[in-house]
Amino acid sequence: EHGWKLNMDDAGNVKAEIGLGNDATEDNLALMPNGLVQYGKNIKIARGVYTITLTWKLAGGALQHSFTATMTKTGNPEPVDYSECVAELVGSGVVAQEGAVPDEYWNWGNALSAGKPAKNGDVYTWTWEGVELSAEGWKIRSLNGAESGGQKLDLGNGSVDRAASPNVQDSPDGNIYVTAGTYNITLVADETAGTKTITVVEAK
Repeated sequence: EHGWKLNMDDAGNVKAEIGLGNDATEDNLALMPNGLVQYGKNIKIARGVYTITLTWKLAGGALQHSFTATMTKTGNPEPVDYSECVAELVGSGVVAQEGAVPDEYWNWGNALSAGKPAKNGDVYTWTWEGVELSAEGWKIRSLNGAESGGQKLDLGNGSVDRAASPNVQDSPDGNIYVTAGTYNITLVADETAGTKTITVVEAK
């Protein structure tokens, strides 16, 4: 009933392979016993350095009942420096307007740059004001979908602050969708918290 496979490495060692994840979002729930699901969604945790232990012991019932895991945070990574990273809106939802250019890299509508971010300590903020958007999808990426200033961005609906962005709709594909209109958009990368947050509000 549950799929798995066998792999052999270059040394001739054989190992059984199974993908486990879950849908939990709070750190203390992410690796609870019996919380792992075969090929579940990514386990969402706060940014950091972790020691993760996965234990298997044959148990009856669903496959995930045989697996338990623990996760211990052991340190914090060095903050990422986004000072030189150029960010842009891109997609068929970005209407042709001043500053927008046809996207020649993903072949997906238009791209509209915010340039480099404002910096306050380890918090970086990119801002787009008075952007015309259609009801089609778009996202935020680093310039041309590649590294910019040594960093790469590729952010969609999962990074939107939905409480502060009432016109953002549920997404069928991970891109961002809004009611057609004119918007102010911000992207905040908080390296202290390890978060990236997009806010989309109607321009007044």
